[in-house]
Amino acid sequence: EGQYAFVPVVQGLDSPADMVRLSDDTLVIASRNGGIRRIDPVTGEDLGNVQVLDAEEELLAIALDPRYGDGVHDYLYGFTTHTGNLYRWTMGLSPLRFEDQVKVLDIETGGGDGHCGAGMSFWGGETADPTLYLGIGPAAGADPQTTDNLGQKLLGFQINDDGTIRNSLSAFDDPLIAALGLLNPWRVED
Repeated sequence: EGQYAFVPVVQGLDSPADMVRLSDDTLVIASRNGGIRRIDPVTGEDLGNVQVLDAEEELLAIALDPRYGDGVHDYLYGFTTHTGNLYRWTMGLSPLRFEDQVKVLDIETGGGDGHCGAGMSFWGGETADPTLYLGIGPAAGADPQTTDNLGQKLLGFQINDDGTIRNSLSAFDDPLIAALGLLNPWRVED
C-alpha cells in the first residue's frame, strides 16, 4: 500500500529530451540527437522515427500547436540547445514526416561549448489564438546578471502564429518569468 510500480513502456530511446501527447494519445518524443519518434504508450509500438536535425544540434524542447489536425496549423516546434535555434515543421503522421522547416528564432549561445536549455508551451487564454511561449536559460557557468550575450541570459519569448516574435522578455525586467536560481527554465507552464 502506498507504493508505486513503474513499468517501462519504451526502451532504447537515445537521450530523450521532451515529448508531447497527440489527440489520439500517442506520444511524439524528441531526442537530443535530433531524432523524433512517435510511440503508442499502451503497446510501446514504434509508429515512426525521423531525424530532423544534424548531429551538431541538440533538440531540447518541442511543442505541438494545439490546433494540430486542422490542416493549417499542423506544426511541431523544436528548440536546440547549443546553437539556440527555434524551428517549426509541418508534421504528418502516416507516415511520420516533417516538412517545410522554418527557422523562427536564432540566438547566439556563446560559442562552441555554449549550452542553454529551454522549455515551450502554448497558451491562449479563454478566447485568444494560442501563443507559443519559449523560455531559455543561460549557458552552463554563465552569470546571467553580468553578461551581455543573449544566449547567457534567462529569456522568454512570445511567438506569433506567423512565426514572428511578439515579445521578448528578460527575467530581470518582467515578473512573468520566475526561474532565477535555476540553471535553465526547463519547462514553461501555463
